[in-house]
Amino acid sequence: MRILFIVEDFYAIGGIQETVDHVSAELIELGHEVAIVSTPYVAPGAERTPQTSAHCATVEIPGRKAVSLRHLERLIRQPLAVDLIAEINRFHPDVINSHVWTWDKFMTVAVAGRRAHVPIVQSLHDTWGKGKLGLGALRSLKYAAALTTNSAATKVQFAAYSRRATEAYVVLGGVDLAAADAAAPFQRQRGYIFCAARMELRHRAIDVLIEAFAHVAPDYPNVDLLIAGDGPDRARIGALAADAGVATRVEMLGARTRGELWSLFKGALFFTMPSRLAEGLGLVFLESMACERPVIATRSGGTIEIVSDGDNGFLIEANQVKALANAMRTMLADEDRRLAMGRRGYTTVQGRFTWRAVALRYLEAYAAAL
Repeated sequence: MRILFIVEDFYAIGGIQETVDHVSAELIELGHEVAIVSTPYVAPGAERTPQTSAHCATVEIPGRKAVSLRHLERLIRQPLAVDLIAEINRFHPDVINSHVWTWDKFMTVAVAGRRAHVPIVQSLHDTWGKGKLGLGALRSLKYAAALTTNSAATKVQFAAYSRRATEAYVVLGGVDLAAADAAAPFQRQRGYIFCAARMELRHRAIDVLIEAFAHVAPDYPNVDLLIAGDGPDRARIGALAADAGVATRVEMLGARTRGELWSLFKGALFFTMPSRLAEGLGLVFLESMACERPVIATRSGGTIEIVSDGDNGFLIEANQVKALANAMRTMLADEDRRLAMGRRGYTTVQGRFTWRAVALRYLEAYAAAL
């Protein structure tokens, strides 16, 4: 089968990009021909090196624009992704799997697929990508030959907006167990709690994490908090640590390579990333479990489909500083329990969350589209 992936910012750090990267690599190993088309933008400091051998072409994918009294011409004139259509025709795929996240671009991809006479599988990852078109952008889902979502929770969220989403295949994410096993733990004299997230407070509740750590820190003077990632609120988060009196105990690592992240996961006491908006899935939790490190996560979205409260981690309600602090205390106070939870986390990902299993599930969706 010839499979073309369409994705935004393929060369940037992100869960969607990791999914396309690893699934495409697995499909090539299974004997399929794969190519990738991506938008070219990569934020400085957020670059990553792909694992797949698939050729990747970069083109702009314009978003559709809303019709208004000032712009009635948009009823008949919308931007055409000429370069995208050319790439589709050049590769001549049997099926297109779009992982485009921005809703305003859904119709652009749908039109490109229809013009090239290639069925499209649209993969939906979370509901954060609303643009200027809002829910109107989801009307384009009727043109998809099949849909996938990265969790049952994401399917439910989209089904509330589009009846078409009730037919979606649920394809949970995966993790690279071989890379996790091969990683050497990050060496540091003092123990640390680890978080890896984009520094954007409207999505990630890093402010809640800082405040919760400030409650715990006095009782555990030899444990610090390390945060990897970059984003628009990085300076503000640093200021919050200073205001909470823990600036010397919170280390902002900035963007790190995939190899560095594996080592940081493996050297941590445990991992936590509280969320403000519901995660579609949260690959970072799987990555921590692959390194035998338990997690603390927010009880929302697809996270509850991979984190079992009290088994391989703890789940807390959104924006609850005290609950997060209590979960952190429990992790720090009971090493035997923490290590046992980490081992159960490894068993979780080993049995269900390999990238090969994910790729095979995507193939089911492609077969349905064809």
